Amino acid sequence: MSAGFVSSASDSGKSTERLRVDALAAWFPPLHQAVSQVLQTGKPLRSALFGSSPMDILSGTSVRYFLGIPIRRGSTVIGIFALCDAPEGFSEENQRWLESGHEQLAVLCSVYLRQLQEETLEQQRQQAEKSLRETHSYVQQIMQSAQEGIIVYDTEMRYRVWNPYMEWLTGLKEKDVLGRQPLEFFPFLTKHGVDLVHHRALKGETLESEPIRYELGAGRDGWSSGVWGPLRDSEGKIIGALGFVRDITERVRTQDRLQTLSRRLITAQEQERRHLAIELHDEIGQVLTAVTLNLKSLLNHSDETTHASVQDCMTIVQDAVQRVRELSLNLRPSLLDDLGLEPALRWFLDQQGQRAGLNVHLECSVRKGELAHDIETASFRVVQESVTNVVRHAKASSIRVRAQINESGLHVEIQDDGIGFRSSEAMARTAAGKSCGIVGMHERVELLGGRFQVDSTSERGTLVSATFPNYATSNELKSSATLGQSLNAG
Repeated sequence: MSAGFVSSASDSGKSTERLRVDALAAWFPPLHQAVSQVLQTGKPLRSALFGSSPMDILSGTSVRYFLGIPIRRGSTVIGIFALCDAPEGFSEENQRWLESGHEQLAVLCSVYLRQLQEETLEQQRQQAEKSLRETHSYVQQIMQSAQEGIIVYDTEMRYRVWNPYMEWLTGLKEKDVLGRQPLEFFPFLTKHGVDLVHHRALKGETLESEPIRYELGAGRDGWSSGVWGPLRDSEGKIIGALGFVRDITERVRTQDRLQTLSRRLITAQEQERRHLAIELHDEIGQVLTAVTLNLKSLLNHSDETTHASVQDCMTIVQDAVQRVRELSLNLRPSLLDDLGLEPALRWFLDQQGQRAGLNVHLECSVRKGELAHDIETASFRVVQESVTNVVRHAKASSIRVRAQINESGLHVEIQDDGIGFRSSEAMARTAAGKSCGIVGMHERVELLGGRFQVDSTSERGTLVSATFPNYATSNELKSSATLGQSLNAG
């Protein structure tokens, strides 16, 4: 019993993967090779096929013999007509018989193949339309449920997509926005440079805009941020830009509240330090001074048996007076309030240099009254904390401190020649609650609008730098009681 089948071919002579013959060929590679040879060469083929296919095992049959002739339309091979598995193979007579009816066979096969191709193309079209509808549905669901704004505009900067989140954020409906340009609704974008970000996205850049404050009227004001990038077609040509907008109003307001609270806490801390310094100097210092005078009087009237003891007591009290004075100055140097930043830094560095055996060098060009009090205090605390860290950990032999005012504001640098440290280890100690020096300095500087940086290596030591803007103004509170009232109100 022989079996026949028809296969189509592309213009290049290669068999298509769309027809049912390919499923048959997949079962038995030698058959597939024979069909491909006829299609590629355009010549008839009689051959014996060897081997067994998986189908043989299931059905108990085999495919052993093959006869195939090309089907032509003009000079072009459009397919193949093949017979398989005659009981004793195929003869030349079988081949001539097929070739003699070639033209009629070509017509019949052409009709069959065309119908088959049309059916296949229709199935593919329906499948493509279904996939397109599903993709459109997925996109619409994403657009509807997204918890951030999704915007698309074309190369003429006209809105093409405006999702429900953007309607909620701005109060503007999609039908009123589509086809119009951003500056028609949001003129404040030019103030923040966001319009330039849009144009850069149309040129192929992907970038994030800075947080901007928006005021849309009717109580709609807040902060937003966005990410913008190019929108390309299937050939990679830029046809517009895509933007994702997020409302960050609550985050900004929370940050503002935290910064305000931090300023008040730092101010209250400095006020408490000043208060304790005065108490130590005026109250305890006076008591110890009175004890010293009494001991001097007692020393003048002591005999040989008590003289040495009284002298020891005087030495102890004098040492306590010196310790109290140092504690008072470390809490809040009176020099900082009375004479300004440079004398306070010089006193502190001389004191630390003598204690730790360090070579200290100070370059300071800041005059009294040239800086706001909170900037003076913050810069002194940065130097104080940095030098204290050097003494405790750096194993340095020298420290250089610079405090200069230039066009950008006050710039402070603390450089040592110690062993340095790893920033990751410092952050780990901070996270574990073992240290908060670097974080505290960083926060002090940033609360005043400044920049703080630490650069540390084992070869060069550590460089701590802080820059305070010259437009920063004092944020000190009038009294620590104000902080208490604010906290109680919160």
